Amino acid sequence: MDDSIIRSCLLFFLVTLDDENRVYSCCESALSSARKAQHKKELPRLQPLVVEEATKVFYDSPRKTFGARRPLGLTSLPSEELRSDLKKLSQKVSKEQFVSFVWNEISRMPLSDIAEGLKVSEGTVEYRTQEVLKAWAQE
Repeated sequence: MDDSIIRSCLLFFLVTLDDENRVYSCCESALSSARKAQHKKELPRLQPLVVEEATKVFYDSPRKTFGARRPLGLTSLPSEELRSDLKKLSQKVSKEQFVSFVWNEISRMPLSDIAEGLKVSEGTVEYRTQEVLKAWAQE
């Protein structure tokens, strides 16, 4: 699996989850599900499946328990201040908008893969991202 996909997934969970201790385990669960889906459906591209599965884990994660904390092993993480600002921002916008924003602006997943994984158009991903950026600018 490409390191950029793993990094994108870890960044997604680092920014969206309230409990940093669950980042690695949620990412591991999403990546495992994406790999299984890719193999089962014999799909050539993994990125849209990672977006889809990680987003499912994010929406379901308050109801699920995942394993213990493991080191993230990432360099150049977003600062604590930025992550704190993003947590506050997530309270002011819809989850759908915030998820699109994080995949697009933080995780830097390709727009077409985000749209395919979220099952929306690229224009919808861009619109949702812009709405979050507007809300952030108003802060």
